[in-house]
Amino acid sequence: YFEIPSTLLERDMLVVNKLQRVPAELNEAGVNRGTNYENQMIRFELDKSANKLLIRQSRPLPISPSEDAISQSVKDNYISPLIAGFKVEAYNNDSTSMLIKVNDIYDGTETSINNVFTNINLGTSSIKNLSRILSIKAFENNVVATSELTTKVTEGTTSVYVTVEVSSSLMLLPETPMTGRLDNARVGYFTNPLLSYSDGQQRVSKQQFITRWRLEPKPEDRERYLRGELVEPKKPIIIYIDPATPKKWVPYLIQGVNDWQAAFEKAGFKNAIFGKEAPTDDPTWSLEDARHSAIVYKPSDIPNASGPHVHDPRSGEILETHINWYHNVMSLLYNWYIVQAGAIDPGARKPMFDDELMGELVRFVSSHEVGHTLGL
Repeated sequence: YFEIPSTLLERDMLVVNKLQRVPAELNEAGVNRGTNYENQMIRFELDKSANKLLIRQSRPLPISPSEDAISQSVKDNYISPLIAGFKVEAYNNDSTSMLIKVNDIYDGTETSINNVFTNINLGTSSIKNLSRILSIKAFENNVVATSELTTKVTEGTTSVYVTVEVSSSLMLLPETPMTGRLDNARVGYFTNPLLSYSDGQQRVSKQQFITRWRLEPKPEDRERYLRGELVEPKKPIIIYIDPATPKKWVPYLIQGVNDWQAAFEKAGFKNAIFGKEAPTDDPTWSLEDARHSAIVYKPSDIPNASGPHVHDPRSGEILETHINWYHNVMSLLYNWYIVQAGAIDPGARKPMFDDELMGELVRFVSSHEVGHTLGL
């Protein structure tokens, strides 16, 4: 059951769905723990007449100046779909919160909000009586439901069962979206496109807003920041290192994150970003908590790494990242370095690099992937 406070009705929330455990066949194909397979924005709405709580998939409206007449037309022309409805099982004494049973939205079927199999190209929904909620955890601004979902896949005359474990985070978005920043083609940013209407235009335009982190000075440092002094941000970017990472590579992964500090100093912030080992003795800390960004280490033979991020679809604000670090990326680094530097570096002419050399190459990839998570 979920207890929904009435203060959260009509608030935008982001559903962030990630894989946690997968069969070996999918793992070898690059579908691994931490893979973000779907995001969608939703709102809870109360239908008092039917005593039902509804979930609406909330799609950002095109932008338009509030003072323009066409702004009203934009509001009148668009509607977002309803995707689920629940009987309100009970209210608290003063009716400021309501209780609903949520099993059906976490069972991986077509009407659920964590349907995984269509998103990883298996093209099916889960089997209801072979799927279940494993746990639900509540954090400061998000609730995470972990489910075990099973489907049956048929190829020709062969049928096999496929079971995956997924986490679905319900993250409360800022009540006031961050101010968006328009893209400039001279700088390579990932962008979040929104249609734009205004009374004065003669053709519809599509505004591209960049994806970026919300870095702001602390209120007491604002004047110093505007004078050009270096200040620490109100909320720095912290990227944790997965506890499952081989210990000898941890310092190099952290250094790859910290290498970006110099760039942020040019923007007026010191200590704006840093890598940190994930705590292993804090029961309240979890990689599943959507507030935490991390480099997630994966036992995979894929020679690669990637740096995706989750952002607010209303503004482009980056909310968190889980960098995918495949164990076998070191084979790619070995091949690159032996080809590019073997002629001048005796250290490259070995069947296995020294840890210091491989560590520097790991640091390079860490820094590169962090750049992607910064929106670049």
